Amino acid sequence: MSDSRYFHSSLIDDKSIASACKEHQADKFSKKLSFKDHLTTMLYTVFSGCTSIREVQAGLELCEGKLNHFNLTKVPARSTLSDGNKNRMSKVFGTLYQKLFEKHKAIISDSSMDKDVASKLYILDSTTISLFKAI
Repeated sequence: MSDSRYFHSSLIDDKSIASACKEHQADKFSKKLSFKDHLTTMLYTVFSGCTSIREVQAGLELCEGKLNHFNLTKVPARSTLSDGNKNRMSKVFGTLYQKLFEKHKAIISDSSMDKDVASKLYILDSTTISLFKAI
């Protein structure tokens, strides 16, 4: 299986994650939750439709035998995840998004959009929307 077609290449590469993390010093004051683990946990949250930190933790604990597929070594504690959400600057996530957009924009389909419409399109920063409203 040394053929390159068998290897999976992540759309969110470690180099982009490390670059955004370094640019914003996102791991400077975080001992228990790295930026990469925080990102992975938040992506799990979005893809699984979780609405609370308790639900995120429970869902990840159900996957505990398969955490290596998420590149997580352990499930973050609720308090650790809550602290990460409260203390980590959202700019690091925005910077990572920009890096990924620049890297993958050539493969993003825009063929169905009129150029006049596309020139008026704006992307809103979702960091102003609370992920966990009940908390």
